[in-house]
Amino acid sequence: MLGGALTLLNPATGEYLPVPPPFADRRYTSVDIEWGDTYSFAYHPITGRYKVVQVPCSYKDCGREFEFDAVRVLTLGETMWREVPCGAKCKLAAGIVSADGTTYWVTVTKDGAARIVSFDLMDERIISATVPAPVRCDHYWLSEVRGRLGFVTWQDVWVLEEGRRWSHRYSFTEGIPRRHFVYGEYVLTCNWLSFYVRRHRPPSSGRRNQVVRVDNEDNGSTLVAKMPREHGRVKRQVRDIRLC
Repeated sequence: MLGGALTLLNPATGEYLPVPPPFADRRYTSVDIEWGDTYSFAYHPITGRYKVVQVPCSYKDCGREFEFDAVRVLTLGETMWREVPCGAKCKLAAGIVSADGTTYWVTVTKDGAARIVSFDLMDERIISATVPAPVRCDHYWLSEVRGRLGFVTWQDVWVLEEGRRWSHRYSFTEGIPRRHFVYGEYVLTCNWLSFYVRRHRPPSSGRRNQVVRVDNEDNGSTLVAKMPREHGRVKRQVRDIRLC
């Protein structure tokens, strides 16, 4: 994305909607930065409003550093972006998730601790909380799991339930692809360059604390994609696998 241009696209209908860019300073619109990684398209189920959210972040380009210390918000139907001060910069590699009326991202404190930041789409209030499990290096990221925030740590998944309570929901023996892996009764797993769909039954309403274990020996697995190799190297990097 170059120049801060922004367009909303509905892939199911092909409809698209250009929205005004948040940047007025040419210092930010003239550099070749993947600005799309800093945005999230969000919906609040109570207000019925759609919002485009850009999280605070920092970029380095050609020796220059770009700092953004605010959440930028545009409500669809309006023409002006708003800024909400926030110094909790997003760790973009962990992703951004908007679910259940809130936008979430991960920030790393000065002492190296990871925290989850949440931006309420109704009152535009920002709070932060600890992650649900110890993390190491970059082996964690955010995901959307059945309309709720999911926190993935390599082969385990925690889900943020009502009352801001974390529950250990999944445990895998194979890798978990970014960024989405749950599709109804199916989960997507990966084993090096191969991707599999496995059917599972989610916990019943009376057994929400049950951990769903997804094993690579489970029956009913189907190979859905295998990435090609070229001269011993992966031909292309897969960032986002989706099922239709």
